[in-house]
Amino acid sequence: MIEITSKAQFMDEIVNDLVFADFYADWCWPCRMLTPIMHELAEENVQNNIKFLKINVDENPDLAAQYGIVSIPTVIVFKDWEIMQTMTWVNPKEIYQQIINETL
Repeated sequence: MIEITSKAQFMDEIVNDLVFADFYADWCWPCRMLTPIMHELAEENVQNNIKFLKINVDENPDLAAQYGIVSIPTVIVFKDWEIMQTMTWVNPKEIYQQIINETL
């Protein structure tokens, strides 16, 4: 997973075919539940050239505002720069994997 520290870095990383952007905060308990799920997905899908990004909303409020993040965790799935899906809260790993399978 790639920890995003700036809007410029985010824009550089989102050029991939498929990107899962996890908007979170360190103090957010549900966000901590989602982190291992995203790590597992990243490891299991390394051959699929998918990027998994983590964006701390407290450290990157401009990105959170740009994408209308009002609840965390929020995962936004991008494909070729377009938002394919937005999911709030923690979902089962299988839901995220299904999105990967349907998008690839």
